[in-house]
Amino acid sequence: MTKKIHKNEPSRLIRFVFYPSVAILFVLSLATVLVLANGYKPNFRFGKISLEKIGMFIIGSHPSDAQVFLNGKYQLNTGYYLFPSKITGLLPGKYNLTVKKSGYKEWKNNFEIVPGLVSWANYILLFPEKLNIKQVILPNKVPIAKSQNNDYWLFDESIPEKTIYNLYKLSDGSVKNMWPESQAGLLLWQSKPLLSSATISPSSDRVIYAIKNGEITNYIMTDGSGKNLKLIDINAQFTQSPDQVVWDNFDNNKIFIKVKTDLYKVNTSSNSLGHAIQTGVNSFYEDINGQIYLVVTQLGRSSISKTDTDGNNLVVLADSIDPQTSYIFAASTKVDALAYINTATNELWLMSPTSNDKTIITKIAKGAKGIIWHKDGKKLGIWGDKYYARYDFERKKLVSVSSANDISSLGWYYDDSHFIVSEKGALYISEFDGNYRVVLSDSAKLISTLGRVNNDIIFGKEENNTLYSRFVSPY
Repeated sequence: MTKKIHKNEPSRLIRFVFYPSVAILFVLSLATVLVLANGYKPNFRFGKISLEKIGMFIIGSHPSDAQVFLNGKYQLNTGYYLFPSKITGLLPGKYNLTVKKSGYKEWKNNFEIVPGLVSWANYILLFPEKLNIKQVILPNKVPIAKSQNNDYWLFDESIPEKTIYNLYKLSDGSVKNMWPESQAGLLLWQSKPLLSSATISPSSDRVIYAIKNGEITNYIMTDGSGKNLKLIDINAQFTQSPDQVVWDNFDNNKIFIKVKTDLYKVNTSSNSLGHAIQTGVNSFYEDINGQIYLVVTQLGRSSISKTDTDGNNLVVLADSIDPQTSYIFAASTKVDALAYINTATNELWLMSPTSNDKTIITKIAKGAKGIIWHKDGKKLGIWGDKYYARYDFERKKLVSVSSANDISSLGWYYDDSHFIVSEKGALYISEFDGNYRVVLSDSAKLISTLGRVNNDIIFGKEENNTLYSRFVSPY
């Protein structure tokens, strides 16, 4: 018998099968969209499925357009610092990140993706596989001083018959004679003076020498031609020689001299001491913002204070300190913050004002030997004998601490994420967390990092007193 097909049977099929299926698919799709929109992703692990909140990875390099691999699998090419690339939909966990570019050293690091958060690596510098090294200064020249911008270096090239102090400009190799050949200069040489120190002016065209003749110390200033001789005779008015001399960062004709506990602002063009702009001074430091920071004792109480370069408007920052202790100061150029190290305890303190005109003093590190602010004024580089670290002023915390071996100096390189580290037997560029290092010299007889001119890092070696420059720009 032939079965009859009712006209309404397809409609019943649609009602009871198709529509429910579509509804279920819609609900599942909507749920999936909502799950993904809220940052969740299915995770199949150990035969089970679970929903986990995902994370994102932001990555940028200089130079850009380098290949990015996560756990060995290619993802994309990097963007530039300001326009980084992003890898989305990453499940929580640890990832091995590798960045490769032809002609450059491979970059590697391990990162952890935290649910709902973004991990950043937009600070990657890729360095050429072969770093160029060039000799800057001929052997057998002993550096005496350097300019603030590190481009000018003063060398003793004296011979038995003559005193010669030459000022070299490292960026172009030019040389200036910075010792007078006048009769006065000849008489000083014939008296066999002892050069105890020298300082180069902020404009790098003048040098002040501390010349010691027996018990007398004279300060002699010479200009670039070596013909103008200015004699500042401190001992003519005082029985004790100065123990601290600093150039005025804003006036090439003026220097600050501390004699005993008096601080003088000296006009070198008039050869006049003038009057003391501050008394009771134990030590002082002038920053580039035109402020002088002092350890001063007045009325039996010692404090860390600040004043302008004329000694006016003295403000007490920290009270009741030990006046016999010396301090290392570093002031930020962009935010109102002063970092200082107590050299007796090697404790690092940060001083910053609050909105109600009060000052907060916070201890941020132990075992500190030196400090240096980045030019943005918001990151502070710190080093001790066995470590270096970066302090983030905005986040109020030490971002990372890296171990090292007998650090002699630390400097910033290129941005606020890279250091130049000089330690025992090695010189290298390091990311702030110590992860990625580019070795510049592994000589056991390395002297130290002497400075940086643009992207050239200047360093010396003991065996021949030779200065070298290594070009390490990632351009």
